[in-house]
Amino acid sequence: MFKFNNTFIFSVAISLIIIFLNLFMLVFIMFWVPVSAAEKPKSFEKWTISGKYLTAREAFEFKQAQGEKLLFVDIRTPSELNFVGSPKNMDINIPLVTMDYKQWDDKTSSFTKIPNKHFISAFNNVIKSRGMTKDSSIIL
Repeated sequence: MFKFNNTFIFSVAISLIIIFLNLFMLVFIMFWVPVSAAEKPKSFEKWTISGKYLTAREAFEFKQAQGEKLLFVDIRTPSELNFVGSPKNMDINIPLVTMDYKQWDDKTSSFTKIPNKHFISAFNNVIKSRGMTKDSSIIL
């Protein structure tokens, strides 16, 4: 008989949350986000299943052209925004993950990433508050 410790259960729960968020984003991008496709990135790790891409310049120009009809959500961590900067025409930052600066992950050589359990509700609140629908244009 196996005995599961709390660390194992927590790891499984986090893995399931990450899988759920990835599936949500996949479905969202495939069926809800109408965008034009830029050139596919050369690096396989940067490919998306939907095959929809925008360069930083294209995202900026698309937002400039669409204005309030398009929602531009930056999903990077606050630390990434502080270090790299943020687009001037970004509407909101809703981090997909947060960093636990007390835990180091030797596998990834970085701090542990924790899925933002409020991401979906925050995202839905922004969509609702802006009067947007599933047919609205959104950049993540």
